[in-house]
Amino acid sequence: MATSGESIRILFVDDDREFLEVLRDYFEGEGHQVITAPSAESALGFLKITKVDLIVSDMDMPRMNGVQLLQELQTLGSEVPFVFLSAQTAMTARRAAELGAAGYFEKPQRLDLMRSGLIKISEALQTKSP
Repeated sequence: MATSGESIRILFVDDDREFLEVLRDYFEGEGHQVITAPSAESALGFLKITKVDLIVSDMDMPRMNGVQLLQELQTLGSEVPFVFLSAQTAMTARRAAELGAAGYFEKPQRLDLMRSGLIKISEALQTKSP
């Protein structure tokens, strides 16, 4: 896992391709490695061949939503920190934690605040690792 001065490899999952491009441009511009997936199914495919430090997924997607993606990753034994990104006001940070996520951001989110939050999550999880 990376610290604030290091690059984080992030997988962003969202069915909004334009939003994925905004995320890619911003986070790559900040020195991070970014992989984007337009669906939960494609994210699972990427994760079979690529290691990431963090997964940030939209909640509301067709076919397989963010909660289902997290549950599938848990079933597969993934230990990659997972963060929800959602416009749904029903989702809270507490509910995200109950589901096993490392965090939650409301959408839309200021990208600089999201970056700071993701780095904090990454650092906190790194210090918990043996």
